[in-house]
Amino acid sequence: MVPKVAGKGRSFKGAGLYYLHDKQALTSERVQFTHTVNLPTEDAEKAMGWMAHTAMRQAEIKAAAGGVAKGRKLTSPVYAYSLS
Repeated sequence: MVPKVAGKGRSFKGAGLYYLHDKQALTSERVQFTHTVNLPTEDAEKAMGWMAHTAMRQAEIKAAAGGVAKGRKLTSPVYAYSLS
C-alpha cells in the first residue's frame, strides 16, 4: 500500500469528487471501498455531507454542548488521504 496525504482544504464536495469519481469518465466506481468512523452512514457521498454539515455549524454544536465559542475558527476542515 502506498499512502498519500492530500493535506488540508476547505471543500468536502471537492475532496469527494476527486477521490470518489474518475476524471473524464462516466463511472463512480473509482474506489474499491470506503470506511467511515463516527458517522451515521457508510455511504461515502452522504458522509461528505455530514462532515460538511458539522463543519459549517461548528459554533452551534459547541454552544449546544456547553462549550465556549472562543478561539480560532476552523478554516480548513478537510484533511484527506488515500491508500493505493
